[in-house]
Amino acid sequence: MVTITTMKKIFYQLLVMMLCGFISQESTAQLTIVNANVTPYNISPNGLCQLTIMNPSSQVTAVVEAQLLNAANNQLIKVVTTPVILKKGITSLRPYQYSFQSVVYSGSNQANYLKTHNKLPSGNYQYCARISVVNNSEDIDDYCQEIDATDQSFLYLVFPEDKEEIETKNPILMWMHSEPFNVLSQGEFFRMVVVELGAQQTPEAGIISNPPCYLKNYLSRHQAQYPFDAKTLEAGKRYGWQVQKISNGQVVATTEAWEFIMEKEELPTDHKYISLKRNLDGGYYRVQNDRIYFRFDERYQGNNLEVRIWDEKGTVIKPSVVNEGMEMSEYEKNKGYNRYELDLLPYKLKKGFYLLKVKNEKHQLNQLKFKVE
Repeated sequence: MVTITTMKKIFYQLLVMMLCGFISQESTAQLTIVNANVTPYNISPNGLCQLTIMNPSSQVTAVVEAQLLNAANNQLIKVVTTPVILKKGITSLRPYQYSFQSVVYSGSNQANYLKTHNKLPSGNYQYCARISVVNNSEDIDDYCQEIDATDQSFLYLVFPEDKEEIETKNPILMWMHSEPFNVLSQGEFFRMVVVELGAQQTPEAGIISNPPCYLKNYLSRHQAQYPFDAKTLEAGKRYGWQVQKISNGQVVATTEAWEFIMEKEELPTDHKYISLKRNLDGGYYRVQNDRIYFRFDERYQGNNLEVRIWDEKGTVIKPSVVNEGMEMSEYEKNKGYNRYELDLLPYKLKKGFYLLKVKNEKHQLNQLKFKVE
């Protein structure tokens, strides 16, 4: 039978064992980094050391190390504080509690941007901190977290505007993003994609599923001309385009997908009928369909015109013309209003400017400057 005295002895023994266990646990407890208040817009040496630390034991002296790595795992900055006194309980570090033994920025463009602006370029980063007790190599705690710095960044298309109809087959495609190109980390770049769209197909769907007409990696400017050696953009068709940010082979950000429409080609209409002039000015006649239609007003009765073409080198061509109002000789004319058609196709004129000279029987000269394109 267990006596009351025996029960008291057992109770005290258990109490002593519990106290000894608690004291032993307290004496071996380590510092813990509970939280780090690091934001993409305050990446300064002090901003990297905004830690909340739990110290379950008596007062200790510790050192904080913190570093920031980019998406390519390259270190941008590392800081080491002077020793910090941590009392028992929870401590939120403040800049007045420490100074720095060292602050080291790498020599990369991203690090220089960080040093100048105290904020991160858009992208994803890794932040790590370590706290270690002075003269106790075993009392160490590490803390790491991902930092997403994409919220305030922008990436958008500028020109041509969405659903705009354009004429040129080699348009300048313009876009914009938030930071300089030189702060991209290793493995990051921008890509432009242009695709032909099917009937009723959205630009978003076309970018995903259609083969590109033009794909340009490693953009280094905010504009790119659709190249002359790429697939020709066809009149009346729709095209979708987008700019993408690539990181380590993955698309991490995109603009909206826009479309532009190539203007339908309209057959040029003939200019009927241009009047010849006694004196030339700065204007000229633009040839359409390899024909010139001109009028000649005859004040006197006469039979024939003298028609000549002069090129820029002074070479003379005697062309054939047809008077639409007569069925006789091609150069014949009536008194009054005469309409002539001059077919240039047989003469195979090269591109450039020419001069058409017409004389009547009184040797009065009328002229027309025209351009073959």
